[in-house]
Amino acid sequence: MPRAPPPPCVFFISFFPPPRCDPPQSTHATPGRLWTTTLGSAEEGSGGAPFYIKPAEDAKAFNGEEATPAELAALRRRFPPNFPVACSESVDVACEYRVYVARGAIKAVAHCPHPGCEKAALDMDVVRAAVATLEGSGEALGGYGIDFCVIKKDGGALVTALMEVNDGAMCGVYDGVTAEDYTEMVEARWQQLRARRLFCYGTLMTGFGNNKLLGGGDPASMLLGRARTMEPYAMFAAGVPFVNSTLPRTRVAGEVWAVGDPAVLARIDKLEGHPDWYQRRPVEVEMESGQRVTAELYFCDAVSDEPGNAFAGDAVCVPSGDFRDVTMKTGGGKGGAP
Repeated sequence: MPRAPPPPCVFFISFFPPPRCDPPQSTHATPGRLWTTTLGSAEEGSGGAPFYIKPAEDAKAFNGEEATPAELAALRRRFPPNFPVACSESVDVACEYRVYVARGAIKAVAHCPHPGCEKAALDMDVVRAAVATLEGSGEALGGYGIDFCVIKKDGGALVTALMEVNDGAMCGVYDGVTAEDYTEMVEARWQQLRARRLFCYGTLMTGFGNNKLLGGGDPASMLLGRARTMEPYAMFAAGVPFVNSTLPRTRVAGEVWAVGDPAVLARIDKLEGHPDWYQRRPVEVEMESGQRVTAELYFCDAVSDEPGNAFAGDAVCVPSGDFRDVTMKTGGGKGGAP
């Protein structure tokens, strides 16, 4: 069966680093109890039972391993006691599979050969349910490989369980996936990585009325996380929110979205009346992780509470810079509130 080469890494150097999604918070098919702690306290959550350890943040810092005394001693020689790690109870794995997904569709299932593994049947009902849960959560990538294992329980029962999710930008190839299906997965992820980033602070945010315009569930649009602007601006609420770039009052809170489809961006520009009413301009924002990135924000400098401004009687300043603090969750009004 033809195998596709991995994507050239140079393609991804200048784009937003992929978010961590192993295991996704939305899925509950994991094989056992999970806990996040530090390297110095890893054993405290195990109750004395065998457990597995891997990095909690820097996924490539070291390979996941069974936390034997020798392995823990080796890790503690390399990393400080406060190094974040993710742990799980050890399970008896019969075999492992990788499921390749592109734009929400399962494209291929490949057996991952490991020494001494058995080839037990994968429960596709569990696989489809986990993929559907992930796709419906907003955490799914455009293309990814989702790994499952078949574990042996007491009494000999075989159970399919989720192991981790691998970013499609750097996902390995196993026999069982064609070059065409692998390429489709990479292309779907690549479309996200090359997308424009929008900083949304109003009704385009998750849970608000205009969020559906961000692709309508199209994997080309993806929530990258919450953030705040690095520079202070003034936010006003007058039915919908406005951000004025000329009044330095507070850092504005919002969400960063990757928008890969030009038609989606054009639809949002039309909603906002860009460039005549709102003006979309690049700003630097700080993600919750502390990472700083550039995203485009829709400003409306015509609205303020300054004396003499035409909107001064209606525009109410939002001191926190966070529209979520305003009880009104939907809005009409001119523009549409980015």
